[in-house]
Amino acid sequence: EFLSEKLEIEVNQRTKALAEANSRLETEHAQNVRDMDLATHVQRSFYPQEVSVKNGWEIAIYFKPLSGVSGDLYDFYVFNDKLSGLGLFDVSGHGIAAGLVTMLAKNIIFNTYRDNLDSQLSDVMIKINDNIIRAKGSIENYLTGAMIRMNDIAGQEGMIELVNAGNPPPLLHRIGT
Repeated sequence: EFLSEKLEIEVNQRTKALAEANSRLETEHAQNVRDMDLATHVQRSFYPQEVSVKNGWEIAIYFKPLSGVSGDLYDFYVFNDKLSGLGLFDVSGHGIAAGLVTMLAKNIIFNTYRDNLDSQLSDVMIKINDNIIRAKGSIENYLTGAMIRMNDIAGQEGMIELVNAGNPPPLLHRIGT
């Protein structure tokens, strides 16, 4: 009888403790879902959602991160209503950590590009690399990427420069002659 009572008390105490732990887990899970929704919204607001035709370049965008936030980064550099260039980068890793590094990198990349429009694109990418390394400190994530600049060279519209920093080589498709 004593052992049966003792067992019943122990089972009730454990059941209560498990119910409390489960309640805490459900509360934390709900908070994590709200945090992820907020992170998704904030990251999405950093990226251009639509780009109209600019100086003959037609651009379409489809961006859907696998886990709400992403280490993928794209941006368009439009100055005086003219598409000057675009960047496509990827931060190593996944999830919120990669998403935060992406948001840090996006501002550095844009500002460095804008502030160096007259520099060689390869020099711009070196400056971007140096600025990101300095800003991220001991964070281990790294970026790969490609940057394209649209130029009017010697009166020819539609010339582009490309700097590739660790991405697979792009495909080139020519229309017409």
